[in-house]
This record gives sequence, structure tokens and C-alpha cells, in this order.
Amino acid sequence: MPVLVTTSRRPTRRSRRLAKELCRVVPYFRKINRGSMGYKDLREYMIKKGFSRLIIIENYRGNPGILEFLVLDEIFLRRAGKLIINSLSLQVDVKKEYVFNSLKKVVFENVEEPTMKVLKLYFYSFYGPGKGETGTLIIKKKNDSLSFNFYDHKGKKVLPYIDGRFVVYDGQTNI
Repeated sequence: MPVLVTTSRRPTRRSRRLAKELCRVVPYFRKINRGSMGYKDLREYMIKKGFSRLIIIENYRGNPGILEFLVLDEIFLRRAGKLIINSLSLQVDVKKEYVFNSLKKVVFENVEEPTMKVLKLYFYSFYGPGKGETGTLIIKKKNDSLSFNFYDHKGKKVLPYIDGRFVVYDGQTNI
């Protein structure tokens, strides 16, 4: 099941770039330009196109600051969690592009059960046809920080690299 990725209503260039790069390394992520779509419009778009999960990249001081993870429950968008970004490196920073056509493995290291349960809705192994390499994603918890590390088929670390603090929403936070 594909995951929809978009930005806040007034994204910065770097937020748009993060959305694009996430879709390159996670083959089942699909990016749309949000424009003036509100949450209601996003929900209707998801129903019409068959998406059940959404990631919104929010800005903070001109940079991507939060990844908001939402799930479509019947008719509501429910907040599942958010990643408050502490550190971010993009492919454009090193002028090298990677495209994965499949995620061979998604590995969770030292990640607590509630966080893992939310992230498994968005990140899972996927084998797909198409142009690109096979990649691996390792989501690692160290101290209070959660890092997303992508590796190519040779085991070489590739970008984007995201590090931050993950917050799981408990209960019903519908939009």
C-alpha cells in the first residue's frame, strides 16, 4: 500500500527536496504538491486515490522541522506520531542521487514497541520492479534520538539521513 508524502502549505525549497528524496529511497512513497489543499482536501484525495497513510513535512525556521505521520481511519485523518527533526542531510548536499526500486530490509534497533508499531505502518520491506538499486533502511534509537539510515546493496550509507525525536500519539487525535 503506497504512502502519500507532501509538505506544509508554504514549503521551503529544502522541504520540497526532502519529500522528493524520500520518494527516491522508499519506492512505495508517492509525492504530491499540496498547494492550497487543507486536511479535508488531503483526506478526500487519499480516499479517491486509495492511500491510507500520509506523511506531512512541516517547516521550522526555513528547514524541514517535523515529519507528521497520519493514518486514514474510515473518514478521519488520525495523527499517529511525529518526528521532530534534529539533524538532516540530503542527497543534494553531496550532489549524488540514489534511487531504490526496492527496500530489501527494514531493521529496527533498540526502538520501543509503540514507536515501532507506528513506523511499521510506513516503512516495510518492498520488492518492486523498476529502475534503481535495492536498499536497506535501519531505524536506530540511541539515547533519546531516532535515526533513519539508508544503505545501498553494497552496504554503503546513502542519503537522506534523518535524526530526531519521535513522539507517538496515544488515543484519538482526529483531524
